[in-house]
This record gives sequence, C-alpha cells and structure tokens, in this order.
Amino acid sequence: MSTSVFGGIATFVRQRIFAFLTVFFLIGVFLLRVNRPSFNVIPITAFALWMGIEFDRRTSLVSILLLMIASDLLLEYQSLAVMVGVYLAVLSQVFIGLLIGKNSLSQGEKVDLSFMGSVIGTLIFFVLTNGAWWVAWYPHTLAGFITCLIAGLPFLWKNLLENLTGMTIFLGVSATLAHFSRIYEEKTEIQGMFSS
Repeated sequence: MSTSVFGGIATFVRQRIFAFLTVFFLIGVFLLRVNRPSFNVIPITAFALWMGIEFDRRTSLVSILLLMIASDLLLEYQSLAVMVGVYLAVLSQVFIGLLIGKNSLSQGEKVDLSFMGSVIGTLIFFVLTNGAWWVAWYPHTLAGFITCLIAGLPFLWKNLLENLTGMTIFLGVSATLAHFSRIYEEKTEIQGMFSS
C-alpha cells in the first residue's frame, strides 16, 4: 500500500473515533442533565464551548439545541424567562467556541483560549441566567437585581468548576486522539518509504 492510502485510512479512523467520542460526550451530558446527580455537576456549558471549537456553526448549534430540547422534555421549568435565559447562556458558549475554533492556533494557544473562554463563558452564563431569575422571581429594581446576583454566587463557583473540569476532559481527549493519530500517520509514512 502506498503512503497516501495509509494516511487516508488513518484520517478515516481518526474521524470515526472522534465522531464516536462526540456522540459519547453528547449522551453523557444529556444523562447528567436529566438525572441531576446529587453533586449536580452538569458540564453542558463546557460541552457547548467544545462543540463550538471543534465543529462548524451549524453542527455545533444544532447539536446543542437538540441536546437542550431533548433534555428539557424531561425537565420542568417554572418560568419561560429562566428557560430563555438558560438557552441564551448555553448558546453563548457555542459562539465563544466558534470564535476560538475559527482561528488556526497551535494546540497550546487553543487550550489557553479555551480556558479563558470557560471563565468568560461562566461569567456570561451567570449574568444571563441570574438576569432571567431576576425577571421571573425578584423585584424589578436595582436592589432586586443585586439580591439575585448575590443569591447566585454559590452557583457561579460551581459552574466555573464544571466548565474548567469539562474543558479539561473534552480538550484532553481531543488532544490525545490527535496526538496518537499523528503518530500513526508518521509511522505509516515511514513504513511506506521502506516498502516502496
């Protein structure tokens, strides 16, 4: 076999493994969201950011919207304002990821920007979702908004932790897959040179 055939096989295998891992992540995030474990860590915002980084706009937006809609069929929202706030907050993560992913960056730069995006995305999520809670349940005054933000502070730290942990897992798996794929391609190139 020629080197290009080996390279084509390696690319095909890498794409299939990446697709499998993406579906695995999607199902995992869905199950965490609908089951709400006692520790209540749901890395949906990290997943949305990662989808934006790794995929095109349509794929990432459709995947996240389908995930949100499918899981919301099993969840109960008490307020339309809160639901809209959550959707906007999660979709904002996809757009941050798209901004990071559209640039050709080294793996190190992508990781740095991803973690910065996690922090910025967490703050955006905090403001949007707490703004929605303020609209739904608090007095529509500055004091009401500040009270709502203060009440949400414990969730800010948990969300930051789940974003950073989720990004570590998602980026780590992506980087590991890319690394082993490059090793395989280099190995097959060398084998191809000696077999010709």
